[in-house]
Amino acid sequence: MQNRIRDWLSLADPQSNHLAARKLYQYGTGRWFTEGKEFQDWLKADKSFLWLYGIPGAGKTILSSTVIEHVSAKFAKEQGPILAYFYCDFRQVSKQISTNLIGSIIWQIANQNPSVSQDVQDFFSVKFQDGPPKLSNLLNLLRHLLRRIPKLAIVVDALDECTDSLQVVMLETLSRLSGINKVNLLVVSRDHLNIKLQFEGLPSLGIQKKDVAKDIELYAAHEIERNGKLKRQSSYIKRQIVDALIKGALGMCVMVPTP
Repeated sequence: MQNRIRDWLSLADPQSNHLAARKLYQYGTGRWFTEGKEFQDWLKADKSFLWLYGIPGAGKTILSSTVIEHVSAKFAKEQGPILAYFYCDFRQVSKQISTNLIGSIIWQIANQNPSVSQDVQDFFSVKFQDGPPKLSNLLNLLRHLLRRIPKLAIVVDALDECTDSLQVVMLETLSRLSGINKVNLLVVSRDHLNIKLQFEGLPSLGIQKKDVAKDIELYAAHEIERNGKLKRQSSYIKRQIVDALIKGALGMCVMVPTP
């Protein structure tokens, strides 16, 4: 029964994207954001929205996964708050559809809060015969579930990876989510004009070169130590390589080539 409900609510599995991102994570990176004022204010508020944007290659998805881990660890020490996340993905249409986004959020809530599981099961029993769930019904169910939850933090990554037609609906859905009480919504994407226009007037933060410079340094130093030839170089040469990579990257994450 549980698998049927999960698959009916959403065919998208965000965990696969999350695990893939965590494999690329380098310890210590992302702290410029998770320790920054904008993020702290976003997380502490009773209701909040933040659009985090950056150029291609700025490490946005890995940063999203870091935020998810950070918030998950924090909420584990508290009573009641719930984290849900979703990764849009140009390779999978199911991860570009708004109903799958909201359905996945509902499923994650039910998994973390047994007190609402019956509500979700009842919703399934009543609506299943009508076919795939409608977005309006899912949003109404989410609002109902929020009556029993003190806080719901939502992280949505790679919004720009939705195709144009699906992105329009996704943008509208996220705007509706941002207006719901008890929801702290973080959206991460490239700086696309249509996204900027949709979120105009809402809090936003652009990823700057100085923000990720330390992340690049940590990642490059780690990759050098993994590279047999580079690892044997002197500390001075290693430092020169790292500095050159930071300068050349111009704020973008880099890969140290393997000979």
